[in-house]
Amino acid sequence: MQKKILWGLAWVLFSVPTFAQTILTVEEAVAAALNNSPAIKASGLVVRQSEQLVRSARNIPNPDLTIDSPSGAFYTLGVQQNFRFPTVYTQQSKLQQQQIVLAQKEKMVTENNLKYRIRTVYLSVQYADAYLKQLQSQDSAYTQIAVAAKRNFDVGTIDKLALIFAETQAADLRNQVAMATQELAVSKGQLSFFTNVPTFSVAPLVVTSNAALSIDAAQNPLIEAAKQAEMINQKAVEVEKANALPGFMVGYYNQGSRETNLGLRWRLGVSIPLW
Repeated sequence: MQKKILWGLAWVLFSVPTFAQTILTVEEAVAAALNNSPAIKASGLVVRQSEQLVRSARNIPNPDLTIDSPSGAFYTLGVQQNFRFPTVYTQQSKLQQQQIVLAQKEKMVTENNLKYRIRTVYLSVQYADAYLKQLQSQDSAYTQIAVAAKRNFDVGTIDKLALIFAETQAADLRNQVAMATQELAVSKGQLSFFTNVPTFSVAPLVVTSNAALSIDAAQNPLIEAAKQAEMINQKAVEVEKANALPGFMVGYYNQGSRETNLGLRWRLGVSIPLW
Protein backbone atom coordinates (compact mmCIF):
# COMPACT_ATOMS: atom_id res chain seq x y z
CA MET A 1 0.00 0.00 0.00
CA GLN A 2 2.80 2.39 0.89
CA LYS A 3 4.60 1.59 -2.37
CA LYS A 4 1.49 2.46 -4.35
CA ILE A 5 1.20 5.78 -2.54
CA LEU A 6 4.88 6.58 -3.18
CA TRP A 7 4.57 5.67 -6.88
CA GLY A 8 1.46 7.84 -7.13
CA LEU A 9 3.20 10.83 -5.54
CA ALA A 10 6.21 10.36 -7.83
CA TRP A 11 3.95 10.30 -10.89
CA VAL A 12 2.24 13.50 -9.79
CA LEU A 13 5.56 15.27 -9.17
CA PHE A 14 6.95 14.32 -12.56
CA SER A 15 3.71 15.09 -14.35
CA VAL A 16 3.20 18.62 -13.03
CA PRO A 17 5.98 20.23 -15.13
CA THR A 18 4.57 18.55 -18.23
CA PHE A 19 1.20 20.25 -17.87
CA ALA A 20 2.61 23.61 -16.77
CA GLN A 21 2.59 26.32 -19.38
CA THR A 22 5.88 27.74 -20.57
CA ILE A 23 6.50 31.41 -19.85
CA LEU A 24 7.26 33.00 -23.21
CA THR A 25 9.34 36.17 -23.03
CA VAL A 26 9.06 38.89 -25.64
CA GLU A 27 12.55 38.15 -26.98
CA GLU A 28 11.71 34.46 -27.32
CA ALA A 29 8.49 35.39 -29.11
CA VAL A 30 10.36 37.62 -31.55
CA ALA A 31 12.99 34.93 -32.21
CA ALA A 32 10.33 32.27 -32.78
CA ALA A 33 8.38 34.54 -35.12
CA LEU A 34 11.49 35.36 -37.16
CA ASN A 35 12.29 31.67 -37.45
CA ASN A 36 8.71 30.78 -38.41
CA SER A 37 7.90 33.68 -40.77
CA PRO A 38 7.45 32.81 -44.48
CA ALA A 39 8.14 36.45 -45.35
CA ILE A 40 11.59 36.29 -43.77
CA LYS A 41 12.34 33.05 -45.59
CA ALA A 42 11.22 34.60 -48.87
CA SER A 43 13.46 37.63 -48.25
CA GLY A 44 16.39 35.29 -47.64
CA LEU A 45 15.70 33.55 -50.94
CA VAL A 46 15.68 36.93 -52.72
CA VAL A 47 19.11 37.67 -51.25
CA ARG A 48 20.42 34.29 -52.41
CA GLN A 49 18.97 34.84 -55.88
CA SER A 50 20.67 38.24 -56.14
CA GLU A 51 23.99 36.70 -55.08
CA GLN A 52 23.71 33.97 -57.71
CA LEU A 53 22.90 36.50 -60.43
CA VAL A 54 26.28 38.22 -60.01
CA ARG A 55 27.90 35.71 -62.34
CA SER A 56 25.28 36.26 -65.01
CA ALA A 57 26.17 39.96 -65.10
CA ARG A 58 29.42 39.02 -66.86
CA ASN A 59 27.92 36.51 -69.27
CA ILE A 60 28.68 37.11 -72.94
CA PRO A 61 26.06 36.45 -75.65
CA ASN A 62 25.75 32.93 -77.01
CA PRO A 63 27.73 32.23 -80.19
CA ASP A 64 25.95 31.84 -83.54
CA LEU A 65 26.66 28.58 -85.38
CA THR A 66 25.71 28.56 -89.06
CA ILE A 67 25.77 26.18 -92.02
CA ASP A 68 25.64 27.89 -95.42
CA SER A 69 26.71 27.43 -99.03
CA PRO A 70 28.49 30.62 -100.13
CA SER A 71 29.39 29.36 -103.65
CA GLY A 72 26.45 27.05 -104.19
CA ALA A 73 28.81 24.07 -104.56
CA PHE A 74 29.30 22.92 -100.96
CA TYR A 75 28.23 23.63 -97.39
CA THR A 76 30.56 25.10 -94.81
CA LEU A 77 30.33 25.68 -91.09
CA GLY A 78 30.58 29.11 -89.60
CA VAL A 79 30.63 30.53 -86.08
CA GLN A 80 30.31 34.09 -84.86
CA GLN A 81 30.72 35.51 -81.36
CA ASN A 82 29.63 38.99 -80.31
CA PHE A 83 31.11 40.92 -77.39
CA ARG A 84 30.00 44.07 -75.64
CA PHE A 85 32.51 46.69 -74.63
CA PRO A 86 34.27 45.46 -71.43
CA THR A 87 32.91 48.42 -69.48
CA VAL A 88 29.38 47.06 -69.96
CA TYR A 89 30.17 43.86 -68.06
CA THR A 90 31.90 45.79 -65.30
CA GLN A 91 28.96 48.15 -64.82
CA GLN A 92 26.46 45.28 -64.91
CA SER A 93 28.42 43.47 -62.20
CA LYS A 94 28.48 46.59 -60.02
CA LEU A 95 24.74 47.01 -60.52
CA GLN A 96 24.08 43.43 -59.44
CA GLN A 97 26.25 43.90 -56.36
CA GLN A 98 24.06 46.85 -55.39
CA GLN A 99 20.99 44.66 -55.96
CA ILE A 100 22.35 42.29 -53.31
CA VAL A 101 22.71 45.15 -50.84
CA LEU A 102 19.16 46.29 -51.57
CA ALA A 103 17.80 42.77 -51.03
CA GLN A 104 19.61 42.59 -47.70
CA LYS A 105 18.21 45.95 -46.58
CA GLU A 106 14.70 44.98 -47.66
CA LYS A 107 15.08 41.83 -45.58
CA MET A 108 16.00 44.02 -42.61
CA VAL A 109 12.88 46.10 -43.22
CA THR A 110 10.76 42.93 -43.22
CA GLU A 111 12.41 41.74 -40.02
CA ASN A 112 11.87 45.09 -38.28
CA ASN A 113 8.20 45.19 -39.29
CA LEU A 114 7.71 41.68 -37.93
CA LYS A 115 9.54 42.53 -34.69
CA TYR A 116 7.34 45.59 -34.20
CA ARG A 117 4.20 43.57 -34.85
CA ILE A 118 5.22 40.77 -32.47
CA ARG A 119 6.10 43.22 -29.70
CA THR A 120 2.76 44.97 -30.20
CA VAL A 121 0.82 41.70 -30.04
CA TYR A 122 2.85 40.55 -27.03
CA LEU A 123 2.05 43.81 -25.25
CA SER A 124 -1.63 43.31 -26.08
CA VAL A 125 -1.50 39.85 -24.49
CA GLN A 126 0.19 41.27 -21.39
CA TYR A 127 -2.40 44.03 -21.08
CA ALA A 128 -5.32 41.67 -21.66
CA ASP A 129 -3.94 39.24 -19.09
CA ALA A 130 -3.42 41.96 -16.46
CA TYR A 131 -6.83 43.48 -17.17
CA LEU A 132 -8.53 40.08 -16.85
CA LYS A 133 -6.86 39.39 -13.52
CA GLN A 134 -7.99 42.78 -12.24
CA LEU A 135 -11.55 42.15 -13.36
CA GLN A 136 -11.53 38.68 -11.82
CA SER A 137 -10.47 40.10 -8.45
CA GLN A 138 -13.22 42.72 -8.69
CA ASP A 139 -15.71 40.06 -9.77
CA SER A 140 -14.95 38.04 -6.65
CA ALA A 141 -15.53 41.10 -4.48
CA TYR A 142 -18.75 42.07 -6.26
CA THR A 143 -20.03 38.51 -6.01
CA GLN A 144 -19.51 38.59 -2.26
CA ILE A 145 -21.26 41.97 -2.10
CA ALA A 146 -24.23 40.56 -4.04
CA VAL A 147 -24.42 37.56 -1.69
CA ALA A 148 -24.27 39.85 1.33
CA ALA A 149 -26.94 42.09 -0.18
CA LYS A 150 -29.20 39.09 -0.66
CA ARG A 151 -28.78 38.10 2.97
CA ASN A 152 -29.47 41.64 4.15
CA PHE A 153 -32.55 41.80 1.96
CA ASP A 154 -33.81 38.50 3.36
CA VAL A 155 -33.53 39.83 6.92
CA GLY A 156 -35.06 43.17 5.90
CA THR A 157 -31.96 45.36 6.40
CA ILE A 158 -32.00 46.77 2.82
CA ASP A 159 -34.75 47.30 0.29
CA LYS A 160 -35.31 45.67 -3.11
CA LEU A 161 -33.67 48.53 -5.01
CA ALA A 162 -30.36 48.10 -3.18
CA LEU A 163 -30.45 44.36 -3.85
CA ILE A 164 -31.12 44.87 -7.56
CA PHE A 165 -28.29 47.42 -7.78
CA ALA A 166 -25.78 45.01 -6.16
CA GLU A 167 -26.83 42.11 -8.37
CA THR A 168 -26.70 44.30 -11.49
CA GLN A 169 -23.18 45.45 -10.68
CA ALA A 170 -22.06 41.85 -10.15
CA ALA A 171 -23.68 40.70 -13.41
CA ASP A 172 -22.12 43.60 -15.35
CA LEU A 173 -18.70 42.70 -13.99
CA ARG A 174 -19.19 39.06 -14.97
CA ASN A 175 -19.92 40.24 -18.53
CA GLN A 176 -16.73 42.30 -18.50
CA VAL A 177 -14.77 39.26 -17.34
CA ALA A 178 -16.22 37.20 -20.17
CA MET A 179 -15.31 39.88 -22.72
CA ALA A 180 -11.79 40.24 -21.32
CA THR A 181 -11.34 36.48 -21.43
CA GLN A 182 -12.31 36.48 -25.10
CA GLU A 183 -9.94 39.37 -25.89
CA LEU A 184 -7.10 37.56 -24.15
CA ALA A 185 -7.82 34.40 -26.14
CA VAL A 186 -7.81 36.35 -29.41
CA SER A 187 -4.52 38.11 -28.60
CA LYS A 188 -2.86 34.86 -27.54
CA GLY A 189 -4.15 33.22 -30.72
CA GLN A 190 -2.46 35.90 -32.83
CA LEU A 191 0.81 35.51 -30.96
CA SER A 192 0.58 31.73 -31.23
CA PHE A 193 0.03 32.04 -34.99
CA PHE A 194 3.21 34.08 -35.47
CA THR A 195 5.41 32.10 -33.09
CA ASN A 196 3.98 28.60 -33.74
CA VAL A 197 3.88 28.04 -29.96
CA PRO A 198 0.52 26.43 -29.09
CA THR A 199 0.37 26.98 -25.32
CA PHE A 200 2.24 29.56 -23.30
CA SER A 201 1.90 32.29 -20.70
CA VAL A 202 3.43 35.75 -20.96
CA ALA A 203 5.58 37.59 -18.48
CA PRO A 204 3.76 40.03 -16.16
CA LEU A 205 3.21 43.53 -17.51
CA VAL A 206 5.68 46.02 -16.02
CA VAL A 207 4.83 49.70 -16.29
CA THR A 208 7.91 51.89 -16.80
CA SER A 209 8.35 55.62 -16.74
CA ASN A 210 8.11 57.57 -19.98
CA ALA A 211 11.77 57.85 -20.85
CA ALA A 212 12.92 59.85 -23.84
CA LEU A 213 13.74 57.67 -26.81
CA SER A 214 16.71 58.55 -28.98
CA ILE A 215 15.97 57.66 -32.60
CA ASP A 216 18.76 57.65 -35.16
CA ALA A 217 17.14 58.28 -38.53
CA ALA A 218 20.32 57.28 -40.35
CA GLN A 219 19.96 53.74 -39.01
CA ASN A 220 16.34 53.38 -40.16
CA PRO A 221 16.17 50.41 -42.57
CA LEU A 222 13.47 52.14 -44.63
CA ILE A 223 15.70 55.15 -45.21
CA GLU A 224 18.68 52.92 -45.96
CA ALA A 225 16.63 50.92 -48.46
CA ALA A 226 15.47 54.14 -50.16
CA LYS A 227 19.06 55.37 -50.43
CA GLN A 228 20.11 52.01 -51.81
CA ALA A 229 17.34 52.18 -54.44
CA GLU A 230 18.69 55.60 -55.45
CA MET A 231 22.16 54.09 -55.75
CA ILE A 232 20.80 51.31 -57.97
CA ASN A 233 19.15 53.86 -60.25
CA GLN A 234 22.49 55.62 -60.63
CA LYS A 235 24.21 52.33 -61.46
CA ALA A 236 21.48 51.54 -63.99
CA VAL A 237 22.19 54.86 -65.72
CA GLU A 238 25.89 53.98 -65.86
CA VAL A 239 25.02 50.62 -67.42
CA GLU A 240 22.96 52.34 -70.09
CA LYS A 241 25.81 54.74 -70.80
CA ALA A 242 28.16 51.78 -71.15
CA ASN A 243 25.74 50.15 -73.60
CA ALA A 244 26.29 53.14 -75.89
CA LEU A 245 29.92 52.07 -76.37
CA PRO A 246 30.88 49.99 -79.44
CA GLY A 247 30.70 46.23 -79.40
CA PHE A 248 32.91 43.67 -81.10
CA MET A 249 32.40 40.63 -83.28
CA VAL A 250 34.66 37.78 -84.31
CA GLY A 251 33.67 34.91 -86.55
CA TYR A 252 34.93 32.08 -88.71
CA TYR A 253 33.47 31.63 -92.20
CA ASN A 254 34.58 30.22 -95.53
CA GLN A 255 33.08 32.45 -98.20
CA GLY A 256 35.42 31.19 -100.92
CA SER A 257 36.37 27.73 -102.14
CA ARG A 258 37.43 24.81 -100.05
CA GLU A 259 41.06 25.66 -100.72
CA THR A 260 40.78 29.21 -99.32
CA ASN A 261 43.61 30.13 -96.97
CA LEU A 262 42.69 29.63 -93.29
CA GLY A 263 43.69 33.20 -92.43
CA LEU A 264 41.19 34.56 -94.97
CA ARG A 265 38.24 32.75 -93.38
CA TRP A 266 38.12 34.93 -90.29
CA ARG A 267 35.70 37.83 -89.87
CA LEU A 268 36.27 40.71 -87.47
CA GLY A 269 33.85 43.57 -86.88
CA VAL A 270 32.64 46.28 -84.60
CA SER A 271 29.08 47.37 -83.79
CA ILE A 272 28.78 51.14 -83.99
CA PRO A 273 26.13 52.71 -81.70
CA LEU A 274 24.97 54.96 -84.50
CA TRP A 275 21.32 55.35 -83.60
